[in-house]
Formats: sequence, structure tokens, C-alpha cells
Amino acid sequence: MLKIFKFAVKNVTANKKRTLLTIAVIVIGLCSINIGKGIMSGMQKESELGVTEGRTGEIQIHKQGYFDASELTMLDYSINNASRLQDELKKIEGIEHVAGRIQFGGLLAKGDEIAVVVFCKAVDIANEVKVCSRIKDNIIEGRFLTVDDANGAIIASGLQKGVGANLGDFIIIVANTKDGYQNAIELEVVGIIKEKAAQANTRLVYLPMEKAQELLYMGDEVTEIVMKISENSDIDALNQRLNHLLKSRGFESNTWMDVSAFFVGVMEKQNAVVFALCLIFYCIVISSITNTMVLTLFERKKEIGTMMAIGIKARDVIRLIIMESTIIGFIGSLIGVLLSAAVIEIFNRVGMSYQLPSATALVTIHPLINLPFMLLSFLLGVLSAILGSIYPARKVLQVNPIDALRQ
Repeated sequence: MLKIFKFAVKNVTANKKRTLLTIAVIVIGLCSINIGKGIMSGMQKESELGVTEGRTGEIQIHKQGYFDASELTMLDYSINNASRLQDELKKIEGIEHVAGRIQFGGLLAKGDEIAVVVFCKAVDIANEVKVCSRIKDNIIEGRFLTVDDANGAIIASGLQKGVGANLGDFIIIVANTKDGYQNAIELEVVGIIKEKAAQANTRLVYLPMEKAQELLYMGDEVTEIVMKISENSDIDALNQRLNHLLKSRGFESNTWMDVSAFFVGVMEKQNAVVFALCLIFYCIVISSITNTMVLTLFERKKEIGTMMAIGIKARDVIRLIIMESTIIGFIGSLIGVLLSAAVIEIFNRVGMSYQLPSATALVTIHPLINLPFMLLSFLLGVLSAILGSIYPARKVLQVNPIDALRQ
């Protein structure tokens, strides 16, 4: 086997142009796949953090049937004695922070102007930023709510333009209470936030949870409880445990993936694209190796015929051809993986900005090196080279030594 390896190395270095061309195909293919996967991994990670740290938290608890409710009936599925439940949740291993919220639909009016339909999100100011640390990042004017802003409000930038409300202005929020009565409160605009989703950017209003409970006559009630879990916790196992504990009390627990089906669907489509590109790459590599080996075979008929004429067995010649392809595949795959890792690392440090069609702001992502995927692509790159040499190797069996020597 060592002799075959040495002879294969000699043949690979002798045919430099075709060797370099085949290696280049493998390198380009592997770089395309790995860099594309790195960028998509960065996009998916940024999307996940944007959702969990900016909107949903990692796990949410609601009353059963909450997700079937409309904006007008959300309050019918409120959680009673929310403070006591939150205290219980804080004691569970794996849960770092807990915050309550109230979400409801209403109307916003400024002065005597016509009211517009809004979606209100009342937050526990002291704990909201602990669960969703990125919620403050999109503030473009003013500040996020503080414990001193008992009558404060934050409105989305699109909504602010629509109603003409600026910092320091007072707005009126009108909503139906849990019992169906209409009530209103006056709030001062202390911040303008730019939501990434265009629809939310024209409707969303943040206000203190205590003020919402006063507006809606809810007492110690919330519509949802959101949580941040510890870094090493298994989110699925913890979610399953919470469901086991809370199901009998009429509550249900859901991970951020359950309540953000759109983002999960986007990630699945991205993974499908990567899979399709991988298939295309492997087809290109296999066809390139096969083509190169077939051409090499015709050029080396005399050489192969001589080897078989002096007693070298056909299986040894086949091994030689497969060994040559393996060497080319190994070199090309190794260069492709190392080069793509270097490019991904550069992009990770520099960052890449893009904007989704339905978004209102740029998103900066940092591509990630996916070691398991790179190892798999390396192995499949080598395997593709080996598979691409099988057909030419079988053609060797059809070579007649006498005819080969005549050529």
C-alpha cells in the first residue's frame, strides 16, 4: 500500500494542471458551502437572540387557550395571583429571571386628534430588561422605561410619525377592561423605539405594568410570564418540566420557538437551501473528478498497459487511481475548510449588515464557524473524490495491455 501511495503522489504531481484544476473545484465548492453555512448560522443566531432577548424571552407561560384569543379577548385568559406564581418559578433550577407582562389592544389619542388602533405591551420595568436585555437597543429617542416613569410610555417610531407625538407629549390610551367597561389613562412619551417588524413599528406602545393593571382593573394579574434561563440549561427539558408542573393548574409553557413560528420557518428554509447547495456541490465534485480521471486514463493508456503487461494486477491499478483521487480530495478539502474558516473568522470580527424585506432597520450579523458541519463537509469532500474515481477505475479493467502498448 505504501508503494501505491508513493506512486499516486508522483502521478498527482506530474499532472499539475489537471490536479490544480480539480483541487480548485473542490476548494471553491467547499468555501461556498462553508461560508454560506457560516453566514446562515450567524443570521440564525442573531434572529434567535433578537427574538429571545428583544421580544419573547426564552420560555413563556400562559393560561391554556391564550393563543386562540384575539386582541379583544386576551384579558379573558389572564393569570391570577401572578406574583405568587413568579416567586415559585424563580425557585426552579435553570430559571434565572422572571417577568410578567400584559398585552392588550386599545386606542391611542393625542389631544383632539382621531384615535388610532394600537397594541399595548405593559412590562414589569424592574425585571423586563433582565429577561429581554436587547429591548433597550432599539430606542432612538429618549430612554426606556425606568422605575421613576410611573406614567411614562414608549411608542414605536412609525406610530409616533402617524400621530405626531414627540418626547414630553401626553397621549391617552383607551381600552376595555377585563369586565368589558371602557377606561382611559394619560401617559407621557419618554421614548421612541424603532421596531424591526414594519407592522409592529406602526402600532406598538410600551407602558408600565402597574399602570396597565390600573387601566384594566386587573389587580395582581398578567397575561403572560416570560423567563430567561441559565446558559447551560436544556430549554426543551425545562419546558417539559414546567408543563408537567403547571398543566393541572390550567397553564401551559412554550419555548420561544413555539411562539415564533415565523422565525423557525425561516431557519428551516435556510437549512434547506444549505442542503440543496451541498447536493449541487457534491455532484459538481464527483463529475469533475470523474471527468479528470477519464481524461487521465486515456492519456495514460500506454503506462497502464505497461504496468499490466509486466504483471501488475488490475486491482492494484484500480487502487492507484482511487488513491490519486483520495489525495486530490484530501488536499482540496483541507484547503477549502481552512480557507473558509479564515474568511468566516474575518467576517465574524468585522460583522455583516443586511435588511430583511419586512424590516425597518439594518441587522448586523457575525458569521459563525460550525466545526461539526466543516468536519462533515471535509469528509464528504474526500468521499466525493473517491466516488468520482470509481467509474474510471472500473474502466481500467477493460484496457487490453497489447492495444495499450501499440498506442
